[in-house]
Amino acid sequence: MRKLLWATTVALVFGATAGTSIAKDLVLSHGYPTTHPLSVTYERFADYIAKNSDIKLTIHPGGALTSLTETSPAIRDGVVDMGTVNPPYYLAEFPNSNLVANLSMLATAGEAVKAPGPVMVGATMEYIFFNCEDCQRDYEQQGQVYLGSLSTSTFDLLCSKPIRSVADVRGKRLRSGAANFGRWAEHFGGVQVQLPGGEIYESLSQGVVDCTMQSVSDMTGYQLKEVAKFATLGFLGGVFSGIDPHNININTWRSLTDEQRRVLLDASARGVAAATQNFYKVAKDNVDNASELKIEIIPATDEMVAANQKFVEEDMKVIERQFSEEYGVKDTKAKIEKIRALINRWKGLLANWDGKEESLAKLFSDEIFSKIDESTYGMN
Repeated sequence: MRKLLWATTVALVFGATAGTSIAKDLVLSHGYPTTHPLSVTYERFADYIAKNSDIKLTIHPGGALTSLTETSPAIRDGVVDMGTVNPPYYLAEFPNSNLVANLSMLATAGEAVKAPGPVMVGATMEYIFFNCEDCQRDYEQQGQVYLGSLSTSTFDLLCSKPIRSVADVRGKRLRSGAANFGRWAEHFGGVQVQLPGGEIYESLSQGVVDCTMQSVSDMTGYQLKEVAKFATLGFLGGVFSGIDPHNININTWRSLTDEQRRVLLDASARGVAAATQNFYKVAKDNVDNASELKIEIIPATDEMVAANQKFVEEDMKVIERQFSEEYGVKDTKAKIEKIRALINRWKGLLANWDGKEESLAKLFSDEIFSKIDESTYGMN
């Protein structure tokens, strides 16, 4: 009943569904607070659109219009034109892009890089845009057009109780935002608890969970510094790259001109670079300022690092089997190898990255967005 009333109210507010509204007036909704590190993606996205087109973009942040879990169906049904979709929240609807998100630990395993988040973003976007027709089909079936991904910085353990060894995970309740992290928790004897981002703070404060598996940037982004006083770094690994910040309703996309679609693509390149770089910067700042934030930083031991590396390789077989048998992904083994190759390619492209937003946006534009044909992409 609540969702029906919500959808009806929104439709009345805008006079019609977004899919049939004037194409130049677009509404974007997302569930993230304005203090969150990824909020900069909307600033860059909107600023570029305002300066380079006649599109009027209205953004509703922080769940004011749709929550994190409501946004995808809202885009599909034309309640809003655009929004942020987290495919890991919708495993059945987006199995193929979720395969990429589940492989994020490959960005921190093997050859070490200083910025796994940008590596995973580059590999994810190159895969979905150019190498995964099945991914595109999943989005189309949900009434959406994919316009890019962003990523957190490296995932670590943010806890109300310290994790100083492999054995310390046993019996702990760990919040997981994606299936691979849930398997990690269970592998080491923990209990995975699936919660949306908006419930993490309260769950930690009330002892519903002992740790959350996410970026250190969220110590300030979600104010977790108030309830999670310990951060174990280098044990978990991976990133959360299953974030599509600018997905657009398919009918809205097709109603735009080529020039307008080009502007949205170029704006997305800047937006995903801005947020991904900001995650990297905020996480680094939070670690550097840990004493001021009253957080204890616990570096992973060699034993913890080795145990995680072993888990990652073993989990590749689990991922292949799960996505083939449970989610109906075809040619899973070949797809995993393709994604692994793209991750390695982007490790090379970002080996000498200077850590700046501008250079990352240029790299994403040169390697990916400039190669998308706005007159045909998402139009069939």
